[in-house]
Amino acid sequence: MNTIIKYIYVTFFSVLVLVTFSGAVLVSAQANDTENQESQQLGNDFSECTPASSVYAVPTWYEYLDGVAIGGKCSPTIDFLANPGNIGKVLLAVFEIILFISGFIAGFFVIYGGFQYLISQAEPDKIKGARTTIINALIGLVITGLSVVIVNIIGRNII
Repeated sequence: MNTIIKYIYVTFFSVLVLVTFSGAVLVSAQANDTENQESQQLGNDFSECTPASSVYAVPTWYEYLDGVAIGGKCSPTIDFLANPGNIGKVLLAVFEIILFISGFIAGFFVIYGGFQYLISQAEPDKIKGARTTIINALIGLVITGLSVVIVNIIGRNII
């Protein structure tokens, strides 16, 4: 009976994680499409614009760069010689991408630890190892989440 309950818990949390990530992807994609459609409907042809900050919820390397509207599309301005500060902006965005990927890896390890816990068959050593994996992955998720917040604050307000 306990094994069935463990399977239900792990399945529920795995589905919850997958739905959460896929929901973030859909919301981000819809938001970008809505902004582009509104701009096209209003006939706005801005000389300056802000390039898309994410593609399917994954941050872009040019997230913090300024943009220029070319042919109705917003393109990042990449001129490191004229504005050397852009190198720092790109490095900050690449660091944010690395944090995003590490968050997915930590989420995977939470699920992996859950499966370890499921197949432990009440052996104390395996249960302890699975619990340690889950706790370490959750600590990694918290650190990664806070790091992303700090990077966003630095990228949007300071640089």
